[in-house]
Amino acid sequence: MKNLLILALALGTMAAEAGETPAPGVSVRLVDEAVLDAIEARLMEDLRGFREQSCPRPVLRGEALPGSGSDAAAALIDPAGSLGPCLEVLEGSSEALTIDDWKDFLREGQGPGEEALTALRAACGGIGPAVSAAVAHGDLCSPWRPGVRGTPLFMPLLRLSKAAVILGRTGYRAAEAPRLLREALDRVRLDQDSGRGGGTLISSMIGVASTQIQVPWIAWILEQADLDEAATEAAFRELGILLDSVPPFGRIILADGFWMLLQVVLPMRHGPDWVPPGGFDADRPESGDPTADLLPAREFLDRHAEVALLMVATDRALRGFAEACPGEADLPSCASGLRAWAEKVFAANNVSYAVRLIRLAASKDMKATVADWIVDILLGISTASYDRYVARYAEVPLTLAALRIQAATLQSYRRDKVCPRADSMTGPDWDELLRDPVFGGRLSVQEIAPREYGVHPAAWFRDLGEEKAPWRYAFRCPPREPAPRE
Repeated sequence: MKNLLILALALGTMAAEAGETPAPGVSVRLVDEAVLDAIEARLMEDLRGFREQSCPRPVLRGEALPGSGSDAAAALIDPAGSLGPCLEVLEGSSEALTIDDWKDFLREGQGPGEEALTALRAACGGIGPAVSAAVAHGDLCSPWRPGVRGTPLFMPLLRLSKAAVILGRTGYRAAEAPRLLREALDRVRLDQDSGRGGGTLISSMIGVASTQIQVPWIAWILEQADLDEAATEAAFRELGILLDSVPPFGRIILADGFWMLLQVVLPMRHGPDWVPPGGFDADRPESGDPTADLLPAREFLDRHAEVALLMVATDRALRGFAEACPGEADLPSCASGLRAWAEKVFAANNVSYAVRLIRLAASKDMKATVADWIVDILLGISTASYDRYVARYAEVPLTLAALRIQAATLQSYRRDKVCPRADSMTGPDWDELLRDPVFGGRLSVQEIAPREYGVHPAAWFRDLGEEKAPWRYAFRCPPREPAPRE
């Protein structure tokens, strides 16, 4: 309500200065068309770079397949692709895929009923090979970059991730542990690639959520001690590759701003017949205006003026976020930069009416001053707390580092027939292994129970609120109760 009052006051003041009150349907043009043309031209040039870029990263094992794996990754959730029958079964089996506690499920191995499992096994046995084939390419940018493809419905990706774990655990055999671990690590690679090269925030966060499904499964396989020395060494090496190739968060924020302009603002500017490069998002409403309530002040502004102001606000936010969290910046720098940007926006949005009116009275270009005023309001409404997403994103490299420590304890157990003590984790190899991949310094490893360890970061993000506890990871060193064997 406060924002709407400021908006009404600003536009009313401008009209009074002009000696008239805008009538309904009369356009109040606050932004020159040339400014909007320049924003759109800059966006299209940036999108061209997004489409033409390559995203080389090392494959986890073997020789990299030539070309890009983006199309193969996108095909994983295409109903017409090889996993189409599996996707259909999963869509009709959402209750069967509901696991309240993945650690309990992994411990007990009690999944869906036999009928649901039979259907899953018949339709979804190809999940692992399909994912592994996609990520075997040495170049894989996110298939869902703005301007390349519209954002799909991502629930199928999470269902595939859940189904792979359910099928692997309910049919677990010790001899299959190396293959199951390879496929789980490939899935984490796919989750990373969902944000690589400029995947949007939602595709990147879906990747994080999928990784969080795979992590307990990977940890459980390591705890069984069913891997031979070669498989354990391979897991250690591949976790290191994953840790060293986490996509930077800055590109994700950049892509999110591009998405807003492409999927929301430009369709409003150009009308119903305009289609963005790459097509619309899958969840776009068939009718209606998804942005109708962003600036509901029709008594002063026509549609063109609303779109113009929203376009300027989005572009300004895009540039602000890019400065706060540039492409290759580390995560703590991004978090602090984004928090500072948000505070700056909110400070501008909370300037008193009196100060605003004084600025208007002194302005030589009243329209530009009012436009800036309204853009401040829009930025205050729309500025996301990206710093919180940074913290969630940071959990991925921290967890990969912890899994690597877990694999190292398994190696130590195999070599020495005893689990290492936390205070014995010293020397150059352990120093490298315990390096905090987010904050620098050294990860803390403590023995919290016999053969059980807790891993803690060297620091944590400030000002995230009480609802977000600092990241922690716990794991066991073998031996453990053996899994069923044939």
